[in-house]
Formats: sequence, C-alpha cells, structure tokens
Amino acid sequence: MQKSQYKQIALDKIIEGRNVRLVQYMNVPELAADIGANGLNVRPKVVAIKDGFEIISGHRRIRAIKHLKDNDPVAYAEHFKNGMVDVEVLTGISYEEAQFLKIDHGNEQPLKGLELQNCANMLFDFDLSEKQVVVRLASLLDRVMPMKANAKKKLADMQVQLDQLIALKSEPKLIAAKQAEIVTAIFEYRRGAVQNLHNTYRCPSIVMAALYYKETGEYPDGFDKSVPLPARITTSDITKAYKAFATDLEETDESGVRKYNKELPGPVFGAKWAEILNESKQKEDAQPGDRNKSKSYKDLEAESKSKWVSTGFQLLTQHHMNKDVEVGFLKTEDKMLFFAEILSERAPDAWAEAVALAQNLIKGVAAENKEIELSEAAAK
Repeated sequence: MQKSQYKQIALDKIIEGRNVRLVQYMNVPELAADIGANGLNVRPKVVAIKDGFEIISGHRRIRAIKHLKDNDPVAYAEHFKNGMVDVEVLTGISYEEAQFLKIDHGNEQPLKGLELQNCANMLFDFDLSEKQVVVRLASLLDRVMPMKANAKKKLADMQVQLDQLIALKSEPKLIAAKQAEIVTAIFEYRRGAVQNLHNTYRCPSIVMAALYYKETGEYPDGFDKSVPLPARITTSDITKAYKAFATDLEETDESGVRKYNKELPGPVFGAKWAEILNESKQKEDAQPGDRNKSKSYKDLEAESKSKWVSTGFQLLTQHHMNKDVEVGFLKTEDKMLFFAEILSERAPDAWAEAVALAQNLIKGVAAENKEIELSEAAAK
C-alpha cells in the first residue's frame, strides 16, 4: 500500500533519474525566479534508492532549485537552509510502480509527441505488452494524439445506434453487445497508436536520437554529433526502419547469438536508414530558402500560394482524408477554399495553425514587396 512521509533531504542526495519530459520545455529559470521570491510551494515526490532519493514528480522544481543555487545563492540560502529540501518520500510501493507514477502523477501531461514516446519506452522497458501500455497510456493518447475525424464519425454513429437501442428498450444483451463494440473500437484505435510507439521503441537507438533532433533541433546528450540525423523522420519512415532492423535481428552467429542489436544495427537497417537520410535531405533541399530579392510580385505570390496549398493538403490528408472526401473534387475546385471549409469545421486547431502560416506568408510577401518597391524607386 502506497504511503508517504514528509522529510528534509540534502539537495545533493536527490537524483534526477529517468524523466519522461523534455528539459527544453521546462522553463527552469522562470520557475527558479518564482521559488527565489516565494519559496517552494509544492514538495517534490521522491523514492528511496541505494545512493539517495530518485525524483518521481518534481524534476523541474529540483532543476530550478539547482539553478537558484548557482545563480542566486542568497535566495537559495534563505529558502533552503543548509541545502535541505522539503520532499514527500513515497513508500510501500515497488521501484517499478514508482517509475509508473512518473507517467501518472498529478494533472500534468506530456505536451509533445516525443514525451509520449518516452512514456511508452519506460513501460516497454518493464516488459509490458501493447495491451497493457494502451491501458496505462489511454488518457495521454487521447490528449496527445486525438482521434481523427473519420474514426470520431464512426464512433459517433455507433453511439447513436446504442442510444436508439436504449430508447427502444431493447434486450439487455443487444445493448451490452453494442457497448462492448464501442469499447473495443476505442481500444483498437488506441492500440494502433501504441503499435507505432512500440515500433519506435524496438528500433535502433539512432531512431530515438532522430526523433529528439526533430523535436528539439538538438542532438541528445552523449550522442555523436558527427553522425547525420534526418530532420524530417516520419511514422512511415520508422515503420520501414523497424522492418529492416527486424530482418537484421534474424542473423545469428555460429553459437546462435544475434549478430546485431539496438546499438549495433545490421546492413539491412543501414541501407534503409541511408535511404531515409537521403529522402529527408531531398525534402530539406526542396524547401524554399531565403527569397531572391529580384523575384517579381507574381513569383512571390505564386510561391506563398504553393506553400499554403501544400500545407493545407498535408493537414487534410493527415487528419481528415476519408471515404466521404472525393479526391476528384480536389482536382477541379478551388483547393484553398475546400481546405478552409473542411479544416475549419473538423479541425479548428489545425485550421488555426494553417491560418497562422498564411498570415506569416502574407506579411513576408508584403514586406518583400515593399523592399522591392523602395529598391526600384532608389534605382530610378
């Protein structure tokens, strides 16, 4: 049975351990300033380990306290006399259960896809099955990877059928069967997302490094910065990479030991990874760089329209393309108008992102047009 007790522990005895959240999004200096002014309002939760106490919740708070110690020793000494920190020590649970609390604690949730991946990695490290991971991550999956429009529609239709059965006072068996069907549909949808997370977990370590690089623009600590990483790795890329690596894992030496592992992948994965790197570079090179100041107004407008249509199409196909969208219609009608209608109705968040992109493009074109006008006027 989980219990806890309040204690004061020396800061140097508090060990960060594993954290599912990314340091880049912690805003440590901001919190350090608040703690320096007001003290620590919420105790970090820790669990006793061999060499000290590992953080379960409060990684950001502990980092902020360390930041305060290094940058404002006067405030640090005032709030943490003799370097002692008020904490809540969890007892009565196994180390594995304590690790799971890093995912479950409080009302916080991972805000980034890579943080969700970190949660899944931790669970798979403890040999949980995909089914168990689905159950553990259900609420986080719904927040970070919300259900797509076509799946939502299917689920809504099933709910209407259930409501009709209840209204007609149908047999309890029919109602129970429909309820079970809805629960199964939700579970299967979530399991699809978890299968993608599992593929990533089973891939060579370089794939996680690539995801970290894609998310943060930085190489992970300790990763060889001379190793090229793709800037645009996708779920499809990861699936292909895992299949290639699975082929490598079938290779064994004379004693039956596998030749390759996550840190040392084999030639099939190597070839596929080279292909992914090359495709990523081609996509990067295809993106417009700094605009050529000699471009005409029409060129600039055509470029911004092309970006808008491309982004709109990506959003539409990623989130909302289904059988009730006629692809032929896209070829004959105004694409931008069609995207606007679909996205604003079915995906207001994605629509807001698209509008923000369009506004930035408009500002950029207007600014460059003005610059061209001034340059032309000066030349005259």
